[in-house]
Amino acid sequence: MRPYTLWPELYAAVMADIDYAAWFRFALNSIGRPGKHHILELFAGHAPMAPIAMAYGHVNLALDIEPKMLEHATGARAAANALFLPLADGIFDLALATNASINYLPENAALAHHLSEIGRVLKPGAVYVFDCCTPGRAETLHLRSMRSATGEVEFSHQYDRVKGILQTLVTVSGRGSEEHNQRIFTEPEIRHAAKAVGLKAEQTVANYGLPVGTGVEPIVTWVLRRA
Repeated sequence: MRPYTLWPELYAAVMADIDYAAWFRFALNSIGRPGKHHILELFAGHAPMAPIAMAYGHVNLALDIEPKMLEHATGARAAANALFLPLADGIFDLALATNASINYLPENAALAHHLSEIGRVLKPGAVYVFDCCTPGRAETLHLRSMRSATGEVEFSHQYDRVKGILQTLVTVSGRGSEEHNQRIFTEPEIRHAAKAVGLKAEQTVANYGLPVGTGVEPIVTWVLRRA
C-alpha cells in the first residue's frame, strides 16, 4: 500500500508543524542564481511547496504517484512515478523532495534510477534538494511512539538494522492503521548513486540549516548539482 492512501486528507494536518517556507528558501538559495525558476516538486503529496513557489513568482509542477493525494494539492500537478518521469530533458532549475520521501524508494537500484531521471530533467547547473532519514535517525526512532501535533495520528517505529528498513505503523484514532516501510540509505550509498549519474553532492546539512531539537537525530538535507 502507498503511504497515506487510506487518509490523504490528513497528510497536510499531520505535517502542519513543518516550516515549509524556510525549507523552500534554503532550496531556492541552493540554485545560486536569481530569476524566475521552473521547479519540480517530487513525491509531492498535497504539494506544500507549490503555493510558496508561486508566491515567489516561480513555476511549480507537483508530481505524486497517488492521485488521491494530489486532490488536496494546488497549482499544476500530475500523477506520475518518480522512477519514470513523463517530462522532457533539461527543463527544471530545481527539483525538490521533502519529508524523507526518498526513503520510500525500496533499494539502491531504485535510488540510482530515480537520480538518473532527476539528472535528465534538470538543466545544466541545476540542483536537486531533498531530505532523508539517516541510519542514525532511524536508530533513535527505534521502538519509539510519537504523535502528530494534532494528537490524532500515532507513529510507532521499528528499525531493522540488518535490512536497513524503518517500519512505521501509522494509526489514526478511531479509523485504523497502515504500515510504512522506508529504506534507510547510508551516506556512501547516496553519494555513489549520485556520482554514477553525474550529480555532484555539493552539500549535506541537518534540517535545512534550521535549529534541531533533542532526543531524535534530525533529517539530513542534500544538495545535488547537475554538471
